[in-house]
Amino acid sequence: MNGHKYILLLLLLTVSFRQNNTSPLVIQSKSVINIPEPSDICLSADGKNLYIVSDRGYLYITDLNLVNIKKINLHKKDAEAVFANEKYIYIMEERSRTISVYDAKTYDSLWSKKLYFEGKYKNHGFESLTYNPIRKIFIAVSEKHPMQVWELDEELNQIKIIPISGAKDISSATWYQNKLYFLSDEDSKIMEVDPVNYTIKKEWYLGIENPEGICFLSSGQFIIVCDEISTMYKYSQLP
Repeated sequence: MNGHKYILLLLLLTVSFRQNNTSPLVIQSKSVINIPEPSDICLSADGKNLYIVSDRGYLYITDLNLVNIKKINLHKKDAEAVFANEKYIYIMEERSRTISVYDAKTYDSLWSKKLYFEGKYKNHGFESLTYNPIRKIFIAVSEKHPMQVWELDEELNQIKIIPISGAKDISSATWYQNKLYFLSDEDSKIMEVDPVNYTIKKEWYLGIENPEGICFLSSGQFIIVCDEISTMYKYSQLP
């Protein structure tokens, strides 16, 4: 193969790759759910249930088909992010910048931690919370103005603040198979990000309205919940 043909082939491969990444992912199923303003979603530690927080201050515990099992009043006005492990459920309230910790079996409120984020607007606080089991740190991400990753220790004390870019906003974060993913509502895209410096490694376009929460199932399928339209989308594995 001569030099000109080789360069042309590289250009074609590059264009093809970009088209695959910018074309909307194929939706496996779509359904309206009986949860008002779902803001975030995560899988229980045993993989059998989903935890969904509502902007109206409730936690919903459902099966994997989103049949409502239990509804817990959090007495919160702006619950925006949820993460769970074997012992605890962690819920982020955006306006107060507070993480509240609940017992994963009794759902009793245990303790809380306030993060002193000086954002431009009250409603542009933290919408994302997840855990990096390799580095043993929590990751809280502010929505925008400015976008920052806050690394927290296991007692939720601040370790480090890292400015980030590459999206208009960040609406959710999740960890799956040793990879960290961010979701952007305004860009309607999923991003795989570097778990140390948080630069974007890959991204996939969703092309749906108002994606607020993301959760991977053990099968590799993933669920997106949309706030204002109370809709759930299920997708097959990322390409």
